[in-house]
Amino acid sequence: MADVSPLPLQPGLSRVRTAPIVPAAPVSRRTYGALDLGTNNCRLLIARPAPGGFIIVDAFSRIVR
Repeated sequence: MADVSPLPLQPGLSRVRTAPIVPAAPVSRRTYGALDLGTNNCRLLIARPAPGGFIIVDAFSRIVR
């Protein structure tokens, strides 16, 4: 629970109370997949967005002919 004690009053300023800082709701857990169909290889990469890039959840690779 937020602190509700009186705010100190500085000369020339009125008492102003602001809402407590609450962390933003977590970003939805979107998951993305990328499929690479090459000539000799098939690759699947599954990742989730993260600050500054992605976090790899799983990866799969298979040689195809």
